[in-house]
Amino acid sequence: MNARTRDRHHFQDHHAFGGHIQAFGLALGGVMSEEQWIEFVGELAKAIGMTPAYEPAVWHFPHEDKGGEGIMVVQPITESFIVADTWTAHKSAYVFVSSCKSFDPGPVSDLARRYGLAPSDQFLTGLELPR
Repeated sequence: MNARTRDRHHFQDHHAFGGHIQAFGLALGGVMSEEQWIEFVGELAKAIGMTPAYEPAVWHFPHEDKGGEGIMVVQPITESFIVADTWTAHKSAYVFVSSCKSFDPGPVSDLARRYGLAPSDQFLTGLELPR
């Protein structure tokens, strides 16, 4: 079992809400409109078996002349949150999913490709709360 397979398997082993936080981050190449990012995070929630809660929030950057140009879209989910942080100058974005419910992160890359984005071969996983 390679590291990627092992990490995906790890996501599916935990079942307790709140006892563990599953974290997943992925870099994406490409540019989309604000409306497309809002749609993307909502569809992503459903694709990984999560429940969107409330409307997504959007912030535009730079803020007070600080930070790069882009937007941040946060989709609250009943299990935690999904964030898309975009960087216009680099034609890229980061997508992060945090959840106390187990999930398979495979659909993140699949959905990104359907939106014309290029997912990175590397990703971040795992976070466990201290006991």
